[in-house]
Amino acid sequence: MKVNVKNTEKINAALDAVQSRAWERLTAARDVSAAIEQIEARLKTLKVPKKEWLGIRVVDQRLERFAGAYKWHPSATRFTVERFKSGWFLTAALREWCEGNPDESLFFANEPAYRHLYRF
Repeated sequence: MKVNVKNTEKINAALDAVQSRAWERLTAARDVSAAIEQIEARLKTLKVPKKEWLGIRVVDQRLERFAGAYKWHPSATRFTVERFKSGWFLTAALREWCEGNPDESLFFANEPAYRHLYRF
């Protein structure tokens, strides 16, 4: 999958296909756009030149904390965006277990190349 993030119709269609049987912890095109804005703000804060943004791949896991009495495995829509020459693209979306620290939801998938940008 490779969908330009500016094409909200295609992004919503791709996310709807993944979330077809889900009713909680859903993701929409606006969430993908918000994640990209957060990524770009972090890159600008760190003064990373735009020419070095090429190839950055970021995963948004949508992690949440749950009470210990919660007996099920909660899942959320996880997505990956990647920076290409023509802009940001959604490259993957799937439903996955989402329990964890919400502060660590967004991370660089190609970490060795961007280790200095790891924390948001």
